[in-house]
Amino acid sequence: MPLLYYWRNDNYFRDLDLGAGYHLNQSNPLLHQIEIGDSLWAFTRAKNGDYVLAADLVIKAKTINPPNFRYGRYRVWGDLKNSRYFKVDNQPRREDESNIDFRRRIVVGQVFQMALLTGARVGEIIALRWSQIDFDAKILQIIGTKTRFKSAKVVRYLEVTSSIEAILRDRETFRSGNPIRRGTVCEFVFSKTGNSVTKYHQILRAAAKATGVTYGADIRGGFITHDARHTAVTRILQAGIDLSTVGAITGHTDANLILHYSHATRESRKKATSVLENFVTDSQKKAG
Repeated sequence: MPLLYYWRNDNYFRDLDLGAGYHLNQSNPLLHQIEIGDSLWAFTRAKNGDYVLAADLVIKAKTINPPNFRYGRYRVWGDLKNSRYFKVDNQPRREDESNIDFRRRIVVGQVFQMALLTGARVGEIIALRWSQIDFDAKILQIIGTKTRFKSAKVVRYLEVTSSIEAILRDRETFRSGNPIRRGTVCEFVFSKTGNSVTKYHQILRAAAKATGVTYGADIRGGFITHDARHTAVTRILQAGIDLSTVGAITGHTDANLILHYSHATRESRKKATSVLENFVTDSQKKAG
């Protein structure tokens, strides 16, 4: 099972200054659920605030650190030959690239960032309308899309964070500053029709190839955009947010969250049962 990992940007730049090491420590046991040979993709925030891919750690070994190790008990080691670190600065427009192709790359990156920031499905992001955004109230409305299992919740509401607002404002600026679109009515934020982003998968595949990242659902460990949604849900659950709140954000039912994200909720269950354990033992001590 490949994993996505958030690498704090201050740690990222510090580690590169000191010399990047091909290993990672965490206190969360989820880290050891990755299989040998799978990729752990680390993403971070560039200096301009964008979320970008920082590293592809191809796992070679998993070990346990000594108790009370400051960076956590769980460690994974990357294959020195195949693991890679990437520059996190935005890639500028290439000399052989048209302005429209350059903007398409930016849009694809923004859609992926929105998937990480909201936990929404890619189709829901592409279908986002300007009428679903309230900048004053800092509220974003997501209209649920159908899955192969059932219809998602019809409407969900998310907070507009500073990172989300920066992406939306960029789209707004592009729309107002584009002489072709200026004065026209375009109801969708990231697309013309709300159905797809032009060359979305081709751009992702090209970016993956350029950075040496395995891409595609038909390849073991292959990276796909939906991994961003999985990562968002996992991180929210690990933060101890209750299932009902997570479901209200992502459109999952409680049952589906428990079924598909049991790895993320196990720590919460441990904390919950420890509360009962302490209650019983404390009561026994008082009675005895």
